[in-house]
Parts: sequence; structure tokens; C-alpha cells
Amino acid sequence: MTNSAPLLKTAHGQNFLRVVIGRLTSQFGSQITGFSLTIWIYQQTESLSLFGLLIFLYALPRLVVAPFAGNLVDKYDRKKVMLSSELSALIVIFLLLLLHWQGALTLLVLGFFTIAIASIAVVQVVVLSAATAQLLPPDNRMSGNAIIHIGFAINQMLAPVLAGFLVYRYGLTTVFVIHIILLILAFFTLKGVAFNQIDQQEDQSQSSWQAFKLGLSHVLNKKILLTLALFTLVTNFLLTAAEVLFTPLVLSYETAEMLGRLMAMAGLGIFIGGVAAMKLAKTKRKVHLLLFAQSACGISLILVGSQHSVWLWAVCMVVIFAGIALAATCNQTIWQNRTPLAIQGRVFAVKVMITTSIVPLAYLLSPIITDIGVKSLLLEFPWLGHIAPAGKGQAIGLMFVILGSCLLLFVTIVAMSGRLDRDDETPLKSLKSA
Repeated sequence: MTNSAPLLKTAHGQNFLRVVIGRLTSQFGSQITGFSLTIWIYQQTESLSLFGLLIFLYALPRLVVAPFAGNLVDKYDRKKVMLSSELSALIVIFLLLLLHWQGALTLLVLGFFTIAIASIAVVQVVVLSAATAQLLPPDNRMSGNAIIHIGFAINQMLAPVLAGFLVYRYGLTTVFVIHIILLILAFFTLKGVAFNQIDQQEDQSQSSWQAFKLGLSHVLNKKILLTLALFTLVTNFLLTAAEVLFTPLVLSYETAEMLGRLMAMAGLGIFIGGVAAMKLAKTKRKVHLLLFAQSACGISLILVGSQHSVWLWAVCMVVIFAGIALAATCNQTIWQNRTPLAIQGRVFAVKVMITTSIVPLAYLLSPIITDIGVKSLLLEFPWLGHIAPAGKGQAIGLMFVILGSCLLLFVTIVAMSGRLDRDDETPLKSLKSA
């Protein structure tokens, strides 16, 4: 029962499919609005610094909101949490539409709404992870997670194209209206989901701090989860640092049109990674797959930085994002199988906090390290210039080589240490077994 056909024919599979369709519909609207607002901000300010600030504001709630999100997901019916999050998003986008109509959509106001949207997104990430494990038996969870990544990949390929067309042809108002329609469709799709009941074996009246401590205690007591969290923390930092630099690297040598084509390769990569995860869903060696995928990412980063070749960059983009999708699917499945259903909201909230806590720092530090540190290295050691192609983006290329080398070295050290070898996948069903 690990392939998608039997999975989607079961009652649980049908409910899971409704959840996926609802979330993908909502997320597609969010991506269209996000890309459109990026274009709008650039048109209004032509400031790259404001881009970085808004990205930082979007990443910040993951640290602050996660404990509350985890408690909500476990304390209340997960269907109601899903519906409430979609309704909250609908209200936020409707308010943005009204402000835009009145000409009152300033950057300060947009910053406030960015935090609100990001906070809702944290709840949606946590509840989707918990709902997948609640709706699907352990043997189907990797396939389910792969289906989610495939859907996200399709969104990522289509949303930028549609967003660019809409915002230039019809304006931001049309974008908001379409997002509102998609949110309404998502709400009614999720309304038809029927969740199976789970046993609640502990006090549900605990505070958010108590909920966070319970989730953290579970992570600390499960060595594979703690190791995976720290492993993901480091790899997220390195990959995010590279993500920030990819745009200036390409624009140092190529046109913005070529950048758009290369960015589309990210969605193709996620799609391929999701399909690969479905094909490999039966494997018990998910940790080995995860390490292999991250190693492929490291090698690809080195190739991106060391060569100026559009074709090579396109291939590497596919490999990197396929590796990210495959690694994320394996990672998520291990967490779901090693955490009791009743506390998954709180545990996944801790996971989100740990694994993404360093992402804002990567956004802020990556350009600074490149501008100050790497350029200084090139001046002091001219022979380093042979590693990356000459031109405006040489320092960025060298930074890619450094990031890829660090990722490859880190994965090798973790693999040789054997700290992730004990991949016991015996699913946990109750708090007593935790």
C-alpha cells in the first residue's frame, strides 16, 4: 500500500486528497500574491534592501508563533484549525484589497500584514504535517508527503508565470480578488474532510509554554529526532545562504529573462524529487536517502559556483531542488513515524522552530559575508580567482563553492559518525510508547 493508487482509493486516502487539494489551492493563491507583491514593491521602491527586510519579517514568526501553533493543533480539532487558518488568511487578503483600493497600502502596512500572513502560514505548516500522519497509516506517509511536494512543485512552476502576467496586465487588485476566490474554494474543500479520532491521553488545558516543553522533551528523548533537527538546521543555513545569492550570481552574467527560466527549474526539481520519493516509499533506509540527497545538493552548489554555464546551472537547479524535496520527504516521514499522533502538533512546532531558526540569519549574513569576507579573500589570495569564473559575480561564485564544500563535508562527517544509522521506524501510536 505504498503506491498512490491504493492509497487514494481508501477512505483515509480520499480525505487526505481533499486536504492536499485544499491546501494546494490556498497555497497557489499565496504564491501568486507573494510574487505579485514582490514585483509591486520593486516598482514602488527599486530597493533590494526592502526585499531582504520583508523576507526577514516573513521568517521571524516561525520562532515566535510555533509554540502557540503546536498547542492549537493538538488542543483543538485539526479540521477546525485548518478552516480557521484559511478564514484568517481570507480576512487578511480582503483587508489588503480594501487598503489597496483606498491607496493606503504603504510599505509599513505591508510589513505588518507580512507578519500576519507568515504567522498563519506557520499554523498551516504544522497542521498539515500532523493531519497527514493522522489521516494516513505509517506505510503510506512517505507517499503522502511526496504527493504534497509534487503539488507544491506544480504551484511553484505556475505561480510566478501567472503572477507576472496578472500584475502587469491587470494590476494588484485582480491578484487579490483571485486569491480571495482560491481561499473560498480551499475553505469549502477542507470543510468536507472527515478526520479519524485520536486518543488524547494527557491534559489538553496546558499553556503554550507547557506545550512547547512537552514537544521539546519528546525531541530531546528521541536521539534520531534531535540529530535530524540539528542536521536540518545546518543544511537549511547553507542552502538558504546559497538561495539568497543565486539571483545576483545569475544577473552578474545573464539577463533577468534567463533568471526566470532558471528559477522555473526549481519547480521541476521539486516535482522530480517528489516522484522519486513516491517510487522509493517502501525503503526502510530513509536516512541514507536523505544523506545522499544532501550530498548531491553540495556537489551541485560547487558546480554552480565554479562554472559560468546556463545549461549546467539549469541541471544543477533541478538536482538541488530534487534533493531538497527528497530529503524533506524522508525527514518528515521519520518525524511522523517517531511521534505519537496526539502530540504531533507540539512536536512539529518544535521542529519548525529548531530547523528554521537560523534561516533569517542566513538571509542577513550571506550577502555580507560575500561582500566583505569573500572579496577580501580574493584580494589577499589571487589564486582563488581560478576557482570561480571571472566577472562581477566571481566572489558570489566562490561563495557558492565554499557553501557547497561545507555542505558536502558536513554530510560526510554526519554519515561517518553513524549518529543517524539507527533508523528505527516502528510507528508510535500512544503517549505511553513515547
